[in-house]
Amino acid sequence: MVNNISAPWGFTFINDNGSTVYGEKGKVYRFNISTNALLETSGVPAVAQNGQGGLLDIALHPNFNTNNFVYLTYSVAATGGQTTALGRGTLVGNKIQNFAELFRALPVQNSGVHFGSRIVFDRNNFLYMSVGDRSTQNNAQDKNNHLGKVLRFNDDGTIPLTIHW
Repeated sequence: MVNNISAPWGFTFINDNGSTVYGEKGKVYRFNISTNALLETSGVPAVAQNGQGGLLDIALHPNFNTNNFVYLTYSVAATGGQTTALGRGTLVGNKIQNFAELFRALPVQNSGVHFGSRIVFDRNNFLYMSVGDRSTQNNAQDKNNHLGKVLRFNDDGTIPLTIHW
């Protein structure tokens, strides 16, 4: 049991002995289940803490054992407020290296609510990312913005040209 994290929003298992967990304060940790050791991971991007915003989700690439890619969604400061971003880096030990932002949701809003985001991969390695409606329910129906949607990307953050079912 991890006692040192106040409000973990999620985790992902790396192997049988360890998992990566994170808290809403914008920190990523590696936790070893066997030894109960909790180590902070460096290389995490700047996270805009505002209300429900912060570090939102973490996922490993389906081929993590060969590429070590770790994906994060997080709130990021931008002109006019904050928004949700997706980024990817390489997890080496307790460090995320070469982290790069892949996507930034628009529009930017000056609100600290409903950032909500999760990341999943399908069997074709497409990445799906949800983006909260930022407390404006009509955003989900508005095709002119990213808010309140589930978005699909290639694993490098580009937009797929075809749908594979």
